[in-house]
Amino acid sequence: MTLLDFLIPVVSSLIGTLGFGVLFNAHGKKLALISLGGGLCCFFYLAFIWLSVNEILSCLLSSILVSIYAEILARRIKTPVSTFSIPCLVPLIPGSALYYSIKFALSSDLMSFISRATHTLSIAAALSLGVIIVNTVARHFGKNSVHTLHE
Repeated sequence: MTLLDFLIPVVSSLIGTLGFGVLFNAHGKKLALISLGGGLCCFFYLAFIWLSVNEILSCLLSSILVSIYAEILARRIKTPVSTFSIPCLVPLIPGSALYYSIKFALSSDLMSFISRATHTLSIAAALSLGVIIVNTVARHFGKNSVHTLHE
């Protein structure tokens, strides 16, 4: 994998995520940080793939790292976490896999549909699980740190 193999998808993700940041009504610094998060998300995913990690695990690990990024930013900027986490994960959404799943379903190719749909749902589950893990850990430590300060 060459530098260009990383650069083109990462820059594309930066630009694409910028559009989703606009949809989330982000402006200025938040919009730039959302765009950066999308680029980081793509970079992490490609780095894991380059390290020969399978696609589903790469999505999970990237989702965890980007969710940590979103949690940190949300606390520093005092903004809901979803403002960062959802648009930043857009580069990993399995759009083509979903398209082919539906295509195979409509053409009555049951075996191909099951294979693609399972793969698509696995990616979606990995993305969701990464967000849930980080959110749960952040809430747990957030509550514990508040309790220890007030005791």
